[in-house]
Amino acid sequence: VTVPTGHVFLMGDNRDRSADSRFSPEEEGLGVLPLENVIGRAEFTTFSLDGSQRFWNPVSWFTALRGERAWLSLRDGEE
Repeated sequence: VTVPTGHVFLMGDNRDRSADSRFSPEEEGLGVLPLENVIGRAEFTTFSLDGSQRFWNPVSWFTALRGERAWLSLRDGEE
C-alpha cells in the first residue's frame, strides 16, 4: 500500500478481522484515510496483553497483563 501525502494508514488490533487500511473500501476495508478526517489522538495505553491468553476470556487477562505498559503515556518527551 502506498500512502499518499496528507493521508494515514490505520491498522486494527484484530489482524484477521479488522476492516482497516490494508483493504480498500471495495474490499470492505477502510483504505488510507485523509489526515483531515483524524479528529483525535491517542494519549496512553489503557492496558496491554502479551498475547499468551485469549482476548475474549477476561478472566485470563490477569496472567497476560503487561503491567509495565499499563497507563503508559504515548507522549513522554513531547512538548
